[in-house]
Amino acid sequence: MPENIKTMEDYAFFFRLTTLLELLSGQCLRRISQADLRTWTGRIVNIATVVFDGASGQAIDNSEEGRIRFDLSGNFYLFECNRCPHVTFHFLRVHLKHRCGFLMHYPAMPLINFSTPEATAIFAMEKVWIGVPRLPTPLLAHETIKAIKPMTPLLEPMANPPRHDHPDIFSK
Repeated sequence: MPENIKTMEDYAFFFRLTTLLELLSGQCLRRISQADLRTWTGRIVNIATVVFDGASGQAIDNSEEGRIRFDLSGNFYLFECNRCPHVTFHFLRVHLKHRCGFLMHYPAMPLINFSTPEATAIFAMEKVWIGVPRLPTPLLAHETIKAIKPMTPLLEPMANPPRHDHPDIFSK
């Protein structure tokens, strides 16, 4: 998580990308079609205020250009890592387990690519965190507005509740 996450929580909710995909589609991640996966991911990334790597806590640059790589998965994405001292080439699943202590739940799922011409940035979808903006304070609850009557009378019990003089159809 980023260092300033406590400050950021005042302005945004944070979710894993995979959690949002499951909530929005109403399906288990493995059952979401490629077309829906592409569509939902694009929409989520476009409304996000911040996108960051859950392993390092660093914000992901170029997040609006993220695209799903259906040809890659955590099981089969072999890459060169300059941060690991012992092994230079390994699979993403193995890298996350040994470097971050993270066991992938969906190693066969496609990866998401945020690469730029200067740097390669390919992530497991379950390691991408999304900051979704919080809605502003409702107008009626805002304390600086003097022209609007307070809502407390609306919430108090009624002194004279309305009478229902019609016969009860279920009383027979």
